[in-house]
Amino acid sequence: MIEWLMDTLGAGLFDGLASLISLGLVAVLGFVARWIKALGDDIKNKTVREGFYFAISELHSVLTQAVKIVEETFVKKRKENGEWNEDTQAQALQLAITKVRKMLSKQSLKILERFLGKFEDWAEDMVEGKNIEMKDAKKNYPQ
Repeated sequence: MIEWLMDTLGAGLFDGLASLISLGLVAVLGFVARWIKALGDDIKNKTVREGFYFAISELHSVLTQAVKIVEETFVKKRKENGEWNEDTQAQALQLAITKVRKMLSKQSLKILERFLGKFEDWAEDMVEGKNIEMKDAKKNYPQ
């Protein structure tokens, strides 16, 4: 078939046609490669975004659990015994921060630190914020 095409079109024209076909294939392959890269970038961004949302969701859950645990196992007893003061308050905060670090998955911690900075820089504010949120919820929606 190729020989017939060469004889019919002539060697020069056949070479030109072969070059055009090659250029067309290169262009198509380039387009396909760019499309796959764009698709990969989109998936990557979507994955990062979904990972961040998951990490924030996990953090919210872990904060709630840690604050509840410290409230039940540490704070309540100190308040009942009249031992609740600035020192025990600081201890409760540190206990909750430690619990959050232990309960949070390594993957979520890694993602959160990528976006929020070091755990130590934001954990205290997150625990205090969750504590205030939970106290407000108790006041506004007593059980």
